[in-house]
Amino acid sequence: MAPLALLPRGLINKSNWCYINATLQALIACSPFVHLVKSLERFTGRKHEESTTPIMDSVIEFIDQFEVIPVRIGKERASAKKEEPHFGTSFEPSSIYKMLSKIRSETFKVEGRQEDAEEFLSCLLNGLHDEMIDIVKATNLPVGKTPVQAGEVKPCTSDDEDWQVIGPKNRGCVTHITTYSKTPISNLFLGQMRSALHYAGAQSTATLQPFFSLQLDIQNEKVNSVRDALACLVSKEPLTGYICPKSGQEVEASRQTTLEELPPILILHLKCFVYDKSGGCQKLMKRVDFSSDLELSKDFLSPNQKSKLKEKQRQYKLFAVVYHDGKEATKGHYVTEVHHSGTGSWLRFDDSIVRVVETQPFKYNLPRMPYLLLYRKLNV
Repeated sequence: MAPLALLPRGLINKSNWCYINATLQALIACSPFVHLVKSLERFTGRKHEESTTPIMDSVIEFIDQFEVIPVRIGKERASAKKEEPHFGTSFEPSSIYKMLSKIRSETFKVEGRQEDAEEFLSCLLNGLHDEMIDIVKATNLPVGKTPVQAGEVKPCTSDDEDWQVIGPKNRGCVTHITTYSKTPISNLFLGQMRSALHYAGAQSTATLQPFFSLQLDIQNEKVNSVRDALACLVSKEPLTGYICPKSGQEVEASRQTTLEELPPILILHLKCFVYDKSGGCQKLMKRVDFSSDLELSKDFLSPNQKSKLKEKQRQYKLFAVVYHDGKEATKGHYVTEVHHSGTGSWLRFDDSIVRVVETQPFKYNLPRMPYLLLYRKLNV
């Protein structure tokens, strides 16, 4: 797939929708996503009065507002960085706003804080995924179920929704699987987590759960970087007072989450909004370091994946950061920094304002904090 770049344009914010503008700028910095959207126009019903794909129609119309520009590489990219940057005029993403006003869902609103960029992104990707399921069926394209991506899978006799997964060293594990229909969106953004429960005297059980954004808890005092947060996610968690369902006796038990499937586009959500004992929502103020290069250690992977994924299949490059700026969860502002594939420069989008990031990227001062990190796998 050839790289594809769009002429940068700011987005006018006439309401409190900076979280939408910031998220959209991050998405269109994703060349595979832009390629995908441009290939879907012929499948949608956008020309009909009652479309069955309103979310997809709005995204197609939005991306059509951007001019495709050449992607410069090598010496051309180096010389482009010295040139005066050229940006298009800012505009209001009215197609997205109109779509939201029609299908406005409570899931876009989170109790106790302002509208949320991660919630919007997840709802948008889920909505596109659902619409694509119907398109795939209507066009007779194959719709696959993906219960598990590695290991030998055998149905259990006790429960049709459980599977017996034979992993390394012939060890068995009863695995509860959330099946999902494959679409171009899921092929691009969807990963899988594996949550395994171990306790004495019984076979391990595990649950496979798909995700569009990987939720990273940063509250732990040991977490000062993205790598720390990933290590915390996969650390073994002792379960006190666990009762064995068969014997009814308390037994030693632990739970561990690992990564079962790595998506081509990995979205990391740094959970800086936390709820206190009274139910109120506060913003967690701390520095969390991240870098442009991310290699997922084998320690983060499920037993079935450790020996299967080569080094390059675990390496990612950052292309977008969505920041939340402000001390409170109920207020604040979202801005986005993206690596523009046309020039090789980092750009900052603050609603209608676009500028080149002159200082070293990834340097920020509180109360601005990274909230969403979007990485692209190197072998994509």
